[in-house]
Amino acid sequence: MNRNDIPNTWEWVTLDEISNKITDGSHNPPRGIGEGIPMLSAKNIQNNFINFSDVRYISAEDYELENSRTNLMPDDVLLTTVGTIGRVALVPKENSNFLLQRSVTVIKPLIYPKYLLYYFLSSDFQKTLIDHSSGTAQKGIYLNILKTLKIPLAPSEEQLRIVKRIEDLLNEINESKKTIIETLKNVDLYLDKTIFNAFKGSLVLDEEALRNLPENWKWVTLNDIGLIVSGGTPSTKKVEFWGEEVPWITPSDLSKYEEKYISKGKRGITKDGLKNSSATIIPSGSILFSSRAPIGYVAIAKNDLATNQGFKNIVPNKGMNNSYIYYYLKSIKEYANSIASGTTFLELSATKFKQIPFPLAPFEDQNMIVDEIELAVSHRNMLKNELHQKLAYTKQLTDKLLQSAYQGKLSKQLSSDTPLEELLKNIKIKKIDFDKNQKIIQKKKKSSANATKIIEVDVYDFLVSNYRNKLFSYSDLYNNLNLSREILLRQFEILEKNKSVTEIFDTISGTVKYKLS
Repeated sequence: MNRNDIPNTWEWVTLDEISNKITDGSHNPPRGIGEGIPMLSAKNIQNNFINFSDVRYISAEDYELENSRTNLMPDDVLLTTVGTIGRVALVPKENSNFLLQRSVTVIKPLIYPKYLLYYFLSSDFQKTLIDHSSGTAQKGIYLNILKTLKIPLAPSEEQLRIVKRIEDLLNEINESKKTIIETLKNVDLYLDKTIFNAFKGSLVLDEEALRNLPENWKWVTLNDIGLIVSGGTPSTKKVEFWGEEVPWITPSDLSKYEEKYISKGKRGITKDGLKNSSATIIPSGSILFSSRAPIGYVAIAKNDLATNQGFKNIVPNKGMNNSYIYYYLKSIKEYANSIASGTTFLELSATKFKQIPFPLAPFEDQNMIVDEIELAVSHRNMLKNELHQKLAYTKQLTDKLLQSAYQGKLSKQLSSDTPLEELLKNIKIKKIDFDKNQKIIQKKKKSSANATKIIEVDVYDFLVSNYRNKLFSYSDLYNNLNLSREILLRQFEILEKNKSVTEIFDTISGTVKYKLS
């Protein structure tokens, strides 16, 4: 968007102009502990939601030392700015007692927080973030650049109307989205039920049902229908064992793999690797069944290949439809897990796998059952494609909605609204008052430090003496200066505020470092 895309009662302003403070989280997080106060990273920030599971916990003492950097308050806007860039959430009113790592930036807005949040979610702003990010190993956006990014600012009352309209329409879109996702789940359940019914429920039914097979069918074991072959892994210390000569499959290659046939995995092995391990070639058409970590992935070898030891593979006898075996194995995942054993993870032994009962049908019946199942698979795939297209359309609708909102197309510009000039004037006053308060707080901290006669080493002098032409990290200072974390944080924040040091992304180490300005 540009100046001509917004109403003439709006203005383009920088994030710095409409915020009291923009800063990222800790660059040198304190040691984690078993339980305590949460310290969040980018992975915990979802769009409009904060996930408090899988977090680092720190002590109350460390929280007191670190909290001055961000001092989170309800309705502060959180934005991920390192690694996964562009996810956003508001600090919840019911819980603002947490800290941030440097992958998350906090913006303390002087406008309606939700207005800023939804603009951050727009495709226009997301593209702007990506365009202004840098780094090779890990993309990030520097604070001094983030502060200069512009947003279209509407008068205060109009901001409220825009957010209300956005949320009303998003609720409708999200309801449609929920329905589509639920339907997708039901489609897969329908296919599972079709396969289940094709084999008369197989091993999950009672013993009487097991005996009542159709005429000309009989119960045998997996060992009766083919050769059971396992696999192996060559030594990872031998580089010459790894290459592209022999396709090699592991259970992880089948994670989220939806195709019936597989030709290769992420890695391959050489003929020497095959020769010097328990891996063996299984012919095209064999059925792969993962027997550990996890149990129950199934695929058919599209070509000759090898697997690791996480599989029990069936090389089928003549007169067997390998697709019939494939679908049967897919139908007994629950049963296979129930007969497995193990403490660290469940594993299905070769002995138990070979003894699994198998409903052997005449070849013509096998073909008929496979045709029935594959017709259902075809219908399932067509329906899923349609549903995924509808899901993609909800994303397009959301993008279009947010674009329209920030072009002033979702709300009327009312003459009764307070002019934008008044809002900008009030924002400037608030920023001045905030800066004054910060200076008073800093002054009190200095007085407190003097009163307790704490002798502080001048960090700047240390840097001039030791790092005039070299990059340094926060850890370099902490490890070489005899200062408490609190004092070092305070002095370093002053250096950053005075622009005495500049943040640099070190491409060699893949970490953030600093240099003297």
